[in-house]
Amino acid sequence: MGENIICNRCQKPILDLSYVEVRPTIVLQKYMAPIPPVFSCPEHAENFATPMRFHDDCWIAELKDHGVPIHDMKEVIKKYNGMKT
Repeated sequence: MGENIICNRCQKPILDLSYVEVRPTIVLQKYMAPIPPVFSCPEHAENFATPMRFHDDCWIAELKDHGVPIHDMKEVIKKYNGMKT
């Protein structure tokens, strides 16, 4: 891996083989005309095209910080272990 990938949350290098990359997508509401947004300059477009990269733990922490419900994996394991026959 020649590229130095830095986590956008902790600012540490991502050395893992896999990581989370969030790429922006502009979604037009259905009541809007289906015309792609026009950017006023390259910098404006770049603001909407820049991805964010996270370690897996940093991604989960980022979601929690934004109030996104996260599954408690200990509870999930209990649930699946209880389903074994």
